Amino acid sequence: MPNTGKKHYALLVQYSTATGLPTGVVKPNNPSDPDYVAPVEDLESCPAPPQITTHFEINNLCADPILTDILFAVYTASGRTGTVVPGAHTDFTVQGDDHAIQIIAPSAGQSLSSSSEKRVVVDVFIFQNDKLMYAKTINSNYADPQNDDPVTGYNPDGWHIESLSGNILINVTGNEKGFYSSTNVLAVESAAGFGNAGFDFSIQGYHGPATASLTAASQFAYIDFVFWSDPIHVDGQNSNDYNLKLEFIASEPEWIPDDPDNWEGPGHFEQRTISSIIAPGPYSTTLDPNALGGRDFIVRISKQ
Repeated sequence: MPNTGKKHYALLVQYSTATGLPTGVVKPNNPSDPDYVAPVEDLESCPAPPQITTHFEINNLCADPILTDILFAVYTASGRTGTVVPGAHTDFTVQGDDHAIQIIAPSAGQSLSSSSEKRVVVDVFIFQNDKLMYAKTINSNYADPQNDDPVTGYNPDGWHIESLSGNILINVTGNEKGFYSSTNVLAVESAAGFGNAGFDFSIQGYHGPATASLTAASQFAYIDFVFWSDPIHVDGQNSNDYNLKLEFIASEPEWIPDDPDNWEGPGHFEQRTISSIIAPGPYSTTLDPNALGGRDFIVRISKQ
């Protein structure tokens, strides 16, 4: 039985009032027995486990010309839903852990102008307990009366994310580099032990070069780009006296079946990762998105 904060008595033992010693008579502590002893609170001997909660904070950071509401639905917490307008945020706490949430930008996919290459696309960054876990572009669809989502009212290409626990921060921004269904994002993050180092990440991209920098003072950055197969160039300096570890991660998890011959059976999701070591001194390398087979990517650098 899990701890409830109360002490329970399984047996009743008879004692002699004359001697103060047990008489040898023992019986179960049954609620139907007139002598039944109910559980009593004893938080010192039976401390109740802390109540598990998950805290969500959702920020709609979209600005002109990419303006769209953000719809959310937490499917594992009594259908918690809501809307966050541009420039606003919401936060709430739900009971338990291991939650699933869906993020939808209902204006995504609609043209900003007559040009077919100017469509609303947004980037979504999800941090779990201050660690960047997911970065993804989403191209949600418009309302479809024939196939509406029962919770949000939209038929989304949105994003459904599972296994979220602890403190969850979700930031949504506009993406102007690409166009509907062909734009991508690279997010870079420094983690524990990054120390005295600095790196530039650059991609040629369809609309020309784009660069993001990662330093001890700037711990997060991102690049919007088109054509996920373009190489990512990394140049910088590790001025620490120890190695750093670079993790190149496909943000979209890969399904791993428990039985490799049965993809329809039970399994789990894993993020595909390629790791490399950054020794002290100058550093230069090229990351190949094709090696991970994804579209949106994270680079995390930490102490080895």
